[in-house]
Amino acid sequence: MVDVVQEVQDAEEKADEIIEEAREDAKKTVKDAEDEAEDIITRAESEAKEEKYDRLERFKEDVNDQREDILDEAGEEAEDIRNQASKNREDALEFLEDSFDQQFQ
Repeated sequence: MVDVVQEVQDAEEKADEIIEEAREDAKKTVKDAEDEAEDIITRAESEAKEEKYDRLERFKEDVNDQREDILDEAGEEAEDIRNQASKNREDALEFLEDSFDQQFQ
């Protein structure tokens, strides 16, 4: 009977060891999962910052391209206006000369 009691006690001790190992394994698994989740979050934040920076750079480039286009168009329009003003001036001078000539002839 002592052997049976001893076997039961040994089995209980073995069961307690198995339970403790399972708890430790569970704690380790949870810790590993938390660490992995933290790594995933850190990578995701880093990638999001990179994407935000890339988008901002592309936006700045687009704005600069549009600015250059607007400045080019404005320069062309200004040149057209200068040319037209010069032509109008020439036409006005010619008209004045013709009018002057007609009055004194």
